[in-house]
Amino acid sequence: IEKNGMNVTNKPFHLREFINNLGSVVFEQARQKGLDFAVRLEGVTEEYLAGDQLRLNQVLMHLIGNAIKFTAKGGKVSLTVRQTALKEDSAYLSFAVADSGIGLREGYENRIFNAFEQEETVNSRMFGGTGLGLPLVKNMVETMGGSISVQSKLGEGSIFTVNLPFGINRYAVGDAQKRRAYESLNVLLVDD
Repeated sequence: IEKNGMNVTNKPFHLREFINNLGSVVFEQARQKGLDFAVRLEGVTEEYLAGDQLRLNQVLMHLIGNAIKFTAKGGKVSLTVRQTALKEDSAYLSFAVADSGIGLREGYENRIFNAFEQEETVNSRMFGGTGLGLPLVKNMVETMGGSISVQSKLGEGSIFTVNLPFGINRYAVGDAQKRRAYESLNVLLVDD
């Protein structure tokens, strides 16, 4: 990633289907730990997108995995997807991963995306890790033309927000409109 060797693809995908698939994996992880997990789409009008679905999945799985890891049984983790802007053939989306976990002490938010940085608290030592995950996530997000930020309060949880641009897959939008036009038809098909 640091040598700009990571390839980013621009392939069509359906956002709601992508989120449903991601959610089905995460729901089970959260359930096993006794956490409440919720997914929300807010203000999303463009669901047929073009972008790097694999990299987006890697980013969100890491952030949600961390949220589950650092949230105690009975806590809450959520993913909220918002459409923040539409410009020509691009949709700008915000992915917010929130948790009610251990949170970060004040001022640490500026250092958490540095390689090998980990907060030195009794709680964080319990969980281990190398401190490489979030710097890699940040580099991936920036390679895709986006940004990542964090808001956190010690003992109250964190919200990691990823903002990314996506192309709008107009061809798929046309197909969806055609499908909707045919949904109201009653058809009888007879075949021997």
